[in-house]
Amino acid sequence: MIILQIISDKAEFLVGAVALFLSIRAYVSSERSKYENTKSLLLSFKNELEFQSSWLSGIYTEKHNDPDWFSPQKIVFVLSFETAKELSRRGVSDSKFIQSDFYKKLARFNERIDAFNNAVQYQQDIISSNPILSQKLAEYLKSLEKKYNKNIKFCDIYSEVNSVNIDEDIKLLAKQLYQGNKIIHSQLIGDGSQSQYLNYLYRELNKDIDEVVNSYESKLPIWFRKISSFKIC
Repeated sequence: MIILQIISDKAEFLVGAVALFLSIRAYVSSERSKYENTKSLLLSFKNELEFQSSWLSGIYTEKHNDPDWFSPQKIVFVLSFETAKELSRRGVSDSKFIQSDFYKKLARFNERIDAFNNAVQYQQDIISSNPILSQKLAEYLKSLEKKYNKNIKFCDIYSEVNSVNIDEDIKLLAKQLYQGNKIIHSQLIGDGSQSQYLNYLYRELNKDIDEVVNSYESKLPIWFRKISSFKIC
């Protein structure tokens, strides 16, 4: 009887130990799934950054000017970063292997993207509010291209737009579009020299994502990796 009791106790202990291990392993697998999901979001965010790199990697100083900035037909499109918003929503507590500084940059990036899109939307509203006037401005700019044999420069358009030989409404629209583009390019995208510029945040976030993804496994606790990979035959 004593022997049977000992065997029974050992069996119960073994069953309990296995059950405990399986529950721990299930918890670790669940937590790892969260980490993997965050890693996937980071890679998706990197893809978004690369897709919009033609804009965000541009260098626009305060001295930068472009002849197209007067045109109602050369409007910039809004930028979409849904993954960035999802990462920001999840926050620091949901992904402990990402430094909190990353989320500070991400929050600033989302704020700057919203400012960028608002500025673009304002430009679009100006153009669409008076399509006839916008068309007149477009035709006026085309006439300037003919006048300068398509070699027209920013200084030429600027001089023409500010002359007395242009309709005041067309002049006002041209100046509004120019100022809007100046803000979008020089003050929002910028030249990467300051932390509020999208150019700067684009490069920093790209670098941070690479560092996190490359060191992802090594930052997980060793017991975490061992348990989640252990299999019972």
